[in-house]
Amino acid sequence: GSLTIVFLLFYWLGSFFKTHRLYVKLVSFFTGVLDGFKSIKTLSNPHGFWLHTIVIWLMYVLMTYICFFSIPETRVLSILDGLYAMVIGGFGMVAPVQGGFGAYHVIVTEGLVLLGISEESSFLFATIVHTAQTLMTLAFGGISILMVFLSNKKLKS
Repeated sequence: GSLTIVFLLFYWLGSFFKTHRLYVKLVSFFTGVLDGFKSIKTLSNPHGFWLHTIVIWLMYVLMTYICFFSIPETRVLSILDGLYAMVIGGFGMVAPVQGGFGAYHVIVTEGLVLLGISEESSFLFATIVHTAQTLMTLAFGGISILMVFLSNKKLKS
């Protein structure tokens, strides 16, 4: 009897949630992510795609780790702490604010405080990394746009 009630409750709640806007958005998001992973198989060089993806993320971790050496107090942190700082910083970057300004700094500062780093040094570190990443994105983004324009100009002539 009680198993039937639990089953019916899950069935009723499931049908209620399936029509909820948040549920529909989440299912759509995860379906899109899965479709993205499936599309990798159709690339002409999927191994090259994975290699480049791994190298890009490794460079982000190394950039975070290398920035530890810019502040005496954070020099004791490991590369795993760099991965940790990068991951929690990612949450700050996806916050609904322009370029993660503020949110990134708060999250990374609090995350490093949990590792025993002072709040001042943690905030300084967050500012250094955020600035370095922003400048890198602007510089390489600008170079990439220039390269696209130049390659399109060559194609037209």
